[in-house]
Amino acid sequence: MTSKTRNSLTTRPLFDDFFPENVTVLVSTRDEDFMLHHPEDPFSLSQQDALRAGAGLDPRRICNVRQVHGHRIISFHEPVLPLAEADGLITDIPGLGLAVRTADCLPLILHDPRIPAVGLVHAGWRGTAARIGPAAVAAMAAAYGTDPGRLQVAFGPCIRMHQYEVGPEFQEIFPDEVSLISGRLYFDLALANRRQLRQAGVRPENIVDCGICTFADTHYHSFRRDGESAGRILTIVQIKE
Repeated sequence: MTSKTRNSLTTRPLFDDFFPENVTVLVSTRDEDFMLHHPEDPFSLSQQDALRAGAGLDPRRICNVRQVHGHRIISFHEPVLPLAEADGLITDIPGLGLAVRTADCLPLILHDPRIPAVGLVHAGWRGTAARIGPAAVAAMAAAYGTDPGRLQVAFGPCIRMHQYEVGPEFQEIFPDEVSLISGRLYFDLALANRRQLRQAGVRPENIVDCGICTFADTHYHSFRRDGESAGRILTIVQIKE
């Protein structure tokens, strides 16, 4: 199911049955490229138009970061410019959006229904090696008193194992998530993050995965498929006011 607007922003309601009605999640498709515009002006005019008309969001109320494949998590009370370097964002402010950009990496969407509070993580293989998922869980616990056992976590579109061929060095980093198939090594990014989150105290029944492969599904941007010409998927989470 998709919804389109005259601004060509297409989103898929991937998690409507998982998160409560007071949580908005947006995952863009290939109809719009959300490549970071500028550290002091994160959305281009066309991206701003798409967000306003296509999703009803105010770009001035969306928090962005400069993603560096690390494990730093920032707590936001308002958007900050110029953008700080980080790969995870958390907030408990209603109406404030959190955004990450991906093109094969895994977006992790976190929600604490009691506070309420939300988090959003950009988890590539480097961030996963640095355990950014558990870092986000710990940051929400420190900032808001979040109990990991009540966290809801959703996995957005990312490259899936059968398209993610890797070198032998991955066997040392992720010994339990690299598989040998027909003489080639493949890494399961989603599985690595699922296991780390469970070790951090997130209950298995509170984790949902959309299952979409960015490489295989041409509705989405993929760096491994399209190379330097690849655009960026925008994932946003927001507690409604």
